[in-house]
Amino acid sequence: MSDRDAREEPLKIGVLISGSGTNLQAIIDRIADGTLSASIELVVSSRPSAYGLKRAEAAGLQTLTLSKELYADPEIDAIYVTTPHNTHIRYLRAALAAGKHVLCEKSITLNSAELDEARAIAREHGVVLLDATTILH
Repeated sequence: MSDRDAREEPLKIGVLISGSGTNLQAIIDRIADGTLSASIELVVSSRPSAYGLKRAEAAGLQTLTLSKELYADPEIDAIYVTTPHNTHIRYLRAALAAGKHVLCEKSITLNSAELDEARAIAREHGVVLLDATTILH
Protein backbone atom coordinates (compact mmCIF):
# COMPACT_ATOMS: atom_id res chain seq x y z
CA MET A 1 0.00 0.00 0.00
CA SER A 2 1.42 3.38 -0.94
CA ASP A 3 1.33 6.47 1.26
CA ARG A 4 -1.28 7.89 -1.11
CA ASP A 5 -3.53 4.84 -0.54
CA ALA A 6 -3.12 5.09 3.24
CA ARG A 7 -4.25 8.73 3.16
CA GLU A 8 -7.21 7.92 0.90
CA GLU A 9 -6.46 10.90 -1.32
CA PRO A 10 -8.24 11.16 -4.64
CA LEU A 11 -6.61 9.18 -7.44
CA LYS A 12 -4.65 11.46 -9.76
CA ILE A 13 -5.17 10.37 -13.35
CA GLY A 14 -3.96 11.19 -16.81
CA VAL A 15 -6.43 10.53 -19.63
CA LEU A 16 -5.18 9.46 -23.04
CA ILE A 17 -7.68 10.39 -25.76
CA SER A 18 -7.80 10.13 -29.53
CA GLY A 19 -10.93 11.99 -30.56
CA SER A 20 -13.87 13.87 -29.11
CA GLY A 21 -13.27 13.06 -25.46
CA THR A 22 -16.72 11.67 -24.64
CA ASN A 23 -15.23 9.22 -22.12
CA LEU A 24 -13.22 12.11 -20.69
CA GLN A 25 -16.43 14.10 -20.23
CA ALA A 26 -18.02 11.16 -18.38
CA ILE A 27 -15.08 11.14 -15.95
CA ILE A 28 -15.28 14.93 -15.52
CA ASP A 29 -18.99 14.59 -14.73
CA ARG A 30 -18.41 11.77 -12.18
CA ILE A 31 -15.75 13.80 -10.41
CA ALA A 32 -18.02 16.86 -10.37
CA ASP A 33 -20.98 14.97 -8.91
CA GLY A 34 -18.82 13.30 -6.26
CA THR A 35 -19.26 9.70 -7.42
CA LEU A 36 -15.58 9.39 -8.37
CA SER A 37 -12.83 10.34 -5.94
CA ALA A 38 -10.23 11.42 -8.47
CA SER A 39 -8.66 14.42 -10.11
CA ILE A 40 -7.67 14.68 -13.74
CA GLU A 41 -4.13 15.99 -13.76
CA LEU A 42 -3.48 15.82 -17.48
CA VAL A 43 -5.30 15.05 -20.72
CA VAL A 44 -3.11 13.75 -23.53
CA SER A 45 -3.69 13.10 -27.22
CA SER A 46 -1.42 11.96 -30.00
CA ARG A 47 -3.31 14.38 -32.25
CA PRO A 48 -3.04 18.09 -31.46
CA SER A 49 -6.34 18.67 -33.32
CA ALA A 50 -8.38 16.21 -31.21
CA TYR A 51 -11.63 17.85 -30.11
CA GLY A 52 -11.24 16.23 -26.70
CA LEU A 53 -8.27 18.51 -25.99
CA LYS A 54 -10.53 21.53 -26.51
CA ARG A 55 -13.11 19.92 -24.19
CA ALA A 56 -10.39 19.42 -21.57
CA GLU A 57 -9.13 22.99 -21.89
CA ALA A 58 -12.72 24.28 -21.51
CA ALA A 59 -12.91 22.33 -18.23
CA GLY A 60 -9.69 24.00 -17.07
CA LEU A 61 -7.57 20.86 -17.41
CA GLN A 62 -3.95 20.75 -18.45
CA THR A 63 -3.43 19.24 -21.92
CA LEU A 64 -0.46 17.80 -23.75
CA THR A 65 0.26 16.22 -27.09
CA LEU A 66 1.53 12.68 -26.43
CA SER A 67 5.08 12.33 -25.28
CA LYS A 68 6.96 10.12 -22.87
CA GLU A 69 6.46 12.83 -20.21
CA LEU A 70 3.09 11.34 -19.31
CA TYR A 71 4.62 8.04 -18.26
CA ALA A 72 7.41 9.65 -16.23
CA ASP A 73 5.24 12.17 -14.36
CA PRO A 74 5.29 11.27 -10.64
CA GLU A 75 2.02 13.16 -10.13
CA ILE A 76 0.13 10.65 -12.32
CA ASP A 77 -1.02 7.47 -10.56
CA ALA A 78 -3.08 5.98 -13.36
CA ILE A 79 -3.69 6.31 -17.08
CA TYR A 80 -7.04 5.87 -18.82
CA VAL A 81 -6.54 4.68 -22.42
CA THR A 82 -9.40 5.57 -24.78
CA THR A 83 -7.59 5.31 -28.11
CA PRO A 84 -8.42 2.99 -31.05
CA HIS A 85 -8.02 -0.74 -30.28
CA ASN A 86 -5.01 -1.28 -32.50
CA THR A 87 -3.01 1.26 -30.45
CA HIS A 88 -3.80 -0.11 -26.99
CA ILE A 89 -0.87 -2.51 -26.57
CA ARG A 90 1.65 0.23 -27.40
CA TYR A 91 0.25 2.50 -24.68
CA LEU A 92 -0.27 -0.37 -22.23
CA ARG A 93 3.38 -1.41 -22.52
CA ALA A 94 4.65 2.10 -21.85
CA ALA A 95 2.26 2.96 -19.01
CA LEU A 96 2.53 -0.35 -17.15
CA ALA A 97 6.33 -0.48 -17.46
CA ALA A 98 6.43 3.05 -15.99
CA GLY A 99 4.54 1.78 -12.94
CA LYS A 100 1.18 3.37 -13.76
CA HIS A 101 -2.17 1.71 -13.07
CA VAL A 102 -4.18 1.49 -16.32
CA LEU A 103 -7.87 1.50 -17.17
CA CYS A 104 -8.21 0.64 -20.86
CA GLU A 105 -11.32 0.85 -23.02
CA LYS A 106 -12.65 -2.33 -24.53
CA SER A 107 -11.43 -4.27 -26.22
CA ILE A 108 -8.34 -4.06 -24.09
CA THR A 109 -6.13 -5.80 -26.69
CA LEU A 110 -6.52 -7.27 -30.15
CA ASN A 111 -5.71 -10.84 -29.07
CA SER A 112 -4.88 -13.05 -26.10
CA ALA A 113 -1.11 -12.88 -26.69
CA GLU A 114 -1.19 -9.09 -26.28
CA LEU A 115 -3.34 -9.44 -23.17
CA ASP A 116 -0.96 -12.00 -21.66
CA GLU A 117 1.93 -9.63 -22.33
CA ALA A 118 0.16 -6.67 -20.73
CA ARG A 119 -0.85 -8.73 -17.69
CA ALA A 120 2.74 -9.91 -17.25
CA ILE A 121 4.05 -6.33 -17.37
CA ALA A 122 1.43 -5.22 -14.83
CA ARG A 123 2.36 -8.08 -12.50
CA GLU A 124 6.08 -7.35 -12.88
CA HIS A 125 5.58 -3.70 -11.91
CA GLY A 126 2.94 -4.25 -9.23
CA VAL A 127 0.22 -2.20 -10.89
CA VAL A 128 -3.43 -2.76 -11.73
CA LEU A 129 -4.62 -3.28 -15.31
CA LEU A 130 -8.38 -3.00 -15.83
CA ASP A 131 -10.59 -3.40 -18.89
CA ALA A 132 -13.34 -0.76 -19.01
CA THR A 133 -16.04 -3.24 -19.97
CA THR A 134 -18.60 -2.24 -17.36
CA ILE A 135 -19.44 1.31 -16.44
CA LEU A 136 -22.06 1.80 -13.77
CA HIS A 137 -24.44 4.68 -14.43
